[in-house]
Amino acid sequence: MEIVCFLRRFGRCRTLNYSNHEHNQQLAEIFRQHRTAKNMSLEEIAAKTGIPALHLNSIENGKFEQFDSFYLKMYLKKYGSFLSIDLEEVYAAVYGMQQQAPEEAVVQKKAAPAPLKQARRPEAAGKIAGMALLAILVIFGIYFSWDMLRAGIGDETEEVQQIENPNSNDILEENRQNEEDKEEAESEQNAGSANEESELEENPASFTEVELASHEGIFQNFTVFTSEEAIEIAFIFSANTAVAPLNGMPPLEFAEGITVHPVSGRNFTTGETGTIELSPDETLQIWIQSLSDLQVTVNGETIEPAHAEGAQVLTFNIETE
Repeated sequence: MEIVCFLRRFGRCRTLNYSNHEHNQQLAEIFRQHRTAKNMSLEEIAAKTGIPALHLNSIENGKFEQFDSFYLKMYLKKYGSFLSIDLEEVYAAVYGMQQQAPEEAVVQKKAAPAPLKQARRPEAAGKIAGMALLAILVIFGIYFSWDMLRAGIGDETEEVQQIENPNSNDILEENRQNEEDKEEAESEQNAGSANEESELEENPASFTEVELASHEGIFQNFTVFTSEEAIEIAFIFSANTAVAPLNGMPPLEFAEGITVHPVSGRNFTTGETGTIELSPDETLQIWIQSLSDLQVTVNGETIEPAHAEGAQVLTFNIETE
């Protein structure tokens, strides 16, 4: 397992390889010796650093393969800083550090501009101007000819006699009656629509909608819009997955009688379900070790978190409409 080291000098990035079990055990022993020298337990350090005690135990036993590379780097740095360990010196002594030379920029030569085309000959320009003038004269000739033809037709228009329909009064009365019937039907239709809208306002249909508001790094924020008095968020695990509330947050109380604390966390097993009930305007924040082994439902409807490798923090903000 290879991760990018957070120690940088002179613009070169150093990388560490944690695939050697013997070296991992040497580094774990150094952490364990510094902790015992301070005469502190794992639980005491977990409370001060915010790193779960089970993660500290894995570090001191050299079980680095259990961590996502991002969290391994973060935990080693935070734990080493708390124990006053010079990580750069320790890494050099245990693993040795390889430097990667920065990639050299490739400079591409700009292509030489193509030579400008020569201007057309004056004779060709003269021919084009002559053809354009001829086309204008033809258009004007057609227009004036058509105008004169229309004037001649207008002078020869014969007077048209107006014929009166003897049944015109009956036709007008029928049209008036049709208009009145149409207005009455529209009025009844509008009254029916108003009654339907009034009934909908008195008895609004219940609804719950979930929206992924943002996704930055390991944080995914969801907004739950609902008309319900309570929201039920269920976490269904298809593999063993660790879960914990963020540091500083109260313990998570699941409906199944399970309590999960921020420092220790809890491993949910395959097929296990954890359900949390929230009231409107409440917020839930939960750390999930692996989203690929988890299904999340809100009031029975499955939601799709953004695809991400490693652990993620899911936040649910409940808002009422």
